[in-house]
Amino acid sequence: ARRAALRAATAAAGVASSPPSVTAVVPSGDAGLLRDLRRQTWRSLTVRVADDAAERRRALETCETDLVTLPAAGLSYAPEHVEDLMLGRGYGARPISGVRVRRAFLPALDTTVRAPGEPSERPASALTAATMLGTPADLLELGLADLDDPLTSVDVGDDGYAIHDLGVWRVVSDAAGTDAALRAGGRQIGGTGRVDPAYASYFARTA
Repeated sequence: ARRAALRAATAAAGVASSPPSVTAVVPSGDAGLLRDLRRQTWRSLTVRVADDAAERRRALETCETDLVTLPAAGLSYAPEHVEDLMLGRGYGARPISGVRVRRAFLPALDTTVRAPGEPSERPASALTAATMLGTPADLLELGLADLDDPLTSVDVGDDGYAIHDLGVWRVVSDAAGTDAALRAGGRQIGGTGRVDPAYASYFARTA
C-alpha cells in the first residue's frame, strides 16, 4: 500500500508512468544473487552476465535498456530493491539512485548489525557501487565497470540520491568478519531486519 501511494505521488509530480527497462549486469556462478534477481518485483528487468571488467564495460556500452545496475556477490537484495531504486530516482530527482550499505547479516547469530552512518532518503554524494542505478553512460563515466571491489563507495557528486538501506545487506559468515561487524558497533536486530519502508521523509518534505 505504501509503495502504491508513492507511485501515485511520483506520477502526480510528473514522473513518467511507463516503467523504464533495467538491465542487471552480474557475475556468473552466484546462485543466491540470481535468486534475488528472479524475485525482483520490477517487471522490466533483464539479467546479463559479465565476469570481468572488459565484459562489464562491453555490457554497459551495448546495453539496450534505459537504465542499468551492477549487483554483486556478497550482498543480498530484497525483492523490492530495483523498484525502490526506480521510485527513489523519480522522487529524488537525481540521475543516480542507490544505497549506502550499512547492514550486515550474521547467520551464526541470526542477527543483523546496522553500522552508524549518514541517514538515507536524501541526496547523497557517495553510494555503494553494487547498489547504484543509472543510465549506462552515467555508470560508465563513474567507472563502475572497472572497480575491483563492487562494495566500495563511489563519489557521485551532486547526482546521487540514497534510498533507504533496509533492502540491501552484506552476508558475513566467517568468524573474523562476524567479529569485525560486531566491533563496528551500531544497532543489532534479530534476523535480517527487513521491513516495508514508509518513505516518511519523502512525504514529510512534500506534505
